[in-house]
Amino acid sequence: MKGLAVSMALIAIAEAFLYLGKYELCVAFHGLNLLFSCIYVILKKDSDVIPLTLPSTFRLVNLAMPVFFTLRAYWLATVYMPMFPAIYYAAKALNMSGEGIGFTTKNLKYAPLAVLGVPIGYAEFHLFNVSFTSSPIVVALVMLVFVSLVEELVYRGVIQGYFECKYGKYGIATAVVINALMAPPALKVFTLLSASVLGIVYSKTRNVLVTTLMHWTACMTLLFSGYIVL
Repeated sequence: MKGLAVSMALIAIAEAFLYLGKYELCVAFHGLNLLFSCIYVILKKDSDVIPLTLPSTFRLVNLAMPVFFTLRAYWLATVYMPMFPAIYYAAKALNMSGEGIGFTTKNLKYAPLAVLGVPIGYAEFHLFNVSFTSSPIVVALVMLVFVSLVEELVYRGVIQGYFECKYGKYGIATAVVINALMAPPALKVFTLLSASVLGIVYSKTRNVLVTTLMHWTACMTLLFSGYIVL
């Protein structure tokens, strides 16, 4: 637990520097988290810090990725794509199978729970209005295959899956807190609530595809709420 606490503290400090505009310090502390995690696993033989390498890896990729495309949707794809091998190797290091992280066809009967993403996305729209100039089809595919799937594999599949297996109900809380740490300041409370809903759904279904559909529904509702007249 000490290693987990240190890793979470390093992530929190790094993200604080990010939103203060201190990008070099943000990179330094996320890099320090990766270095600390490697040393901790070697010396302590404790895998608790491995799941927390994923948020730091994502932020470093996010900040370091060159801008190949001016369209936001394509840029998001280039940022999220490198996370697939990172997720694979983190799960492998934790001895988690595809089914172990919820990447399975079991319990797909709960897919209609994706509708819960509608109120989440609509609420987020009033806090964080965003827009894309890309084709709606491209945006939908990027949000599904990259943004929603990657974030659910990281926060629900690997992080929650591992800590829930090891610490029981505290696994959801750990994943929710880490998810919130990576959110912008204005969305931290909202992320605590939305991640809690996603965490509960994942805990009940053990299927990351269900939460991915729910996450994607929230993204689509967020992006297109400006066209909805109530």
